[in-house]
Amino acid sequence: MNQIVLSAGHDYRVRVRSHEEQAAAYKQARVHSGHVRWLKRLIIAGTVCFVILGIGYSVFDPFRKLPKDVSIARASLNGTKITMEHPKLSGFRKDGRPYQLVARSGIQDIREPKIIDLREIDATIRISDADTVRINAPAGRFDSGGDLMQLTTKGSDSKIRFRGSTYSMTLDSADVNFKTGVVISREPVSVVFSNGTIKANGLNVLDNGKRIVFLGDVRSVLNAPPAAGDK
Repeated sequence: MNQIVLSAGHDYRVRVRSHEEQAAAYKQARVHSGHVRWLKRLIIAGTVCFVILGIGYSVFDPFRKLPKDVSIARASLNGTKITMEHPKLSGFRKDGRPYQLVARSGIQDIREPKIIDLREIDATIRISDADTVRINAPAGRFDSGGDLMQLTTKGSDSKIRFRGSTYSMTLDSADVNFKTGVVISREPVSVVFSNGTIKANGLNVLDNGKRIVFLGDVRSVLNAPPAAGDK
């Protein structure tokens, strides 16, 4: 039971609210309670979203799927594909000598994180302390899992070109293993040496370019060395 105790010496006045004032106070209390509930829900929802975004970023950060030896000038994401500007890949062959590959652009599908499709490729492979092979190609597909490159002209008028210190080679397609230095082509090739040319239906480049095996219809033109006394 509620009690009201009045002490002597004090002037107590009791004010009774009108019906309108009570209704207004009740309405204000309900509005305040509604704001509090809304703020609680907002805080909970914000916390849940933050956690979900944090987990999603750690699991589905597409750029972390790029090979570790790849550097890029700029990248953008469109659906599942990352478009890269001026990608640069580098690594080392089995003998410890370096190789480097740069391109004008590249596209990687995050569903295949080890594969990068490249355009306008310029690569260099160190095959000895004194010799480097330079490769230029309109397009190619690089597999970072095995350091493999499939070079192609992709309908371009340009050819694939290999340039070493003693030869220049032109191809329509080639599979390059950057680790071992092996090059395989099963389409027409042309090789120009200092003393002639060789054309064939394909080739295998082995032993870091020291041995080239020509396949199919092989045609060669060799320039005889000048005879003694000839100018």
